[in-house]
Amino acid sequence: MEKHLDISKALRVYNIVTSNGIKKQEKYQYQGLSAWGAVDGYTVHLSDETVTLSIYFHNKFEIEHKNSKQLDAFIKKLGIIDSKAC
Repeated sequence: MEKHLDISKALRVYNIVTSNGIKKQEKYQYQGLSAWGAVDGYTVHLSDETVTLSIYFHNKFEIEHKNSKQLDAFIKKLGIIDSKAC
């Protein structure tokens, strides 16, 4: 499923979360997602309760999850938030 992750969509969702979310400490919270950026300005993170997506320079990415069901739910959540913004 990781190969089906749309990084452009994930970056749009990151922007939605940081624009519309509530900032708590260093993270923005919005509709069940947290978003934060690294000090370098090139790395961003999106997470829910079970999955963390890290996007690096040149759209390289890493996903931390325990099973494919969690990943599928996370990707679906990205799609829902992205579609509401359009």
